[in-house]
Amino acid sequence: MHTSGTPFIKQGWLRALLFIIVFIGFNFLFEILSFFLVTKVFAFSTTAPGGNASTLTRYAVALAGTAALIWAWRRLIDRKDFLSIGFDFKPFADDAWTGFFTAVLLLGLGTLLLAIPGYLSFGDPTFEGKPFLINLALMVVIAFSEELVVRGYVLNNLLQSVNKWVALGISAVFFALMHLGNPDMSIISFAIILVAGFFIGINYIYTRNLWFGIFFHFAWNFIEGPVYGYEVSGINLDSIFQQNLDGAAWLTGGPFGFEGSLICLLLLVAASLFFARYFAKKYAAAAV
Repeated sequence: MHTSGTPFIKQGWLRALLFIIVFIGFNFLFEILSFFLVTKVFAFSTTAPGGNASTLTRYAVALAGTAALIWAWRRLIDRKDFLSIGFDFKPFADDAWTGFFTAVLLLGLGTLLLAIPGYLSFGDPTFEGKPFLINLALMVVIAFSEELVVRGYVLNNLLQSVNKWVALGISAVFFALMHLGNPDMSIISFAIILVAGFFIGINYIYTRNLWFGIFFHFAWNFIEGPVYGYEVSGINLDSIFQQNLDGAAWLTGGPFGFEGSLICLLLLVAASLFFARYFAKKYAAAAV
């Protein structure tokens, strides 16, 4: 365990709430800084298709700013070490890879369920090295950034104040609200991201470790978008496979991607029920 002191603010729920407010404010500053870097310093195109350097730069600035904010908040308010939010990899490597391959399995199964009856088909695959590598880096950055905020800080502090399932539910709502401004958001896609936030956090309430969530989050976004060609929560990216969808948006996901499909919702609910039981048994001695 990392060194820690008495928090400046004793209530974990209050620390989480104040952090969210400050984080929202700082996000505007990150956006201004990233826009300046993209347009003035690097002169990247902001109208290029998915898989471009401007998008990666924007998210990288957001990750750097988010990490710095959490580091400062942990030191000054929580009075704990930054790494104590859940970066011990070796003891939880098996959980990390479980998260990774669960994403592969769920997306593969969901894609088959759409493809077999003809709701989804693929054109000839194409591969371009530069967009592929940019999107690879982009998905890593997004996974780290969102997991740091939602699970690493918000859920971590909520767990110190309220029941673990209540804390998980609140963090899942916050996770869904973070995506509320994404293109083509619907009631179904909001519900799916809410369930996804619940699912990703199940491991954390028992382990206080981020690697399951980071590996799942990365693998899900990367395979969904740059590999299979779905939009990633409404964001279109260059991909290896080009999709043809034929069916209602509530079934196929439509322009929001697989995260707008009822099939995705059912798969995530089933996975949540399974892993809630699995991790409860695995970490029974550490249950809180």
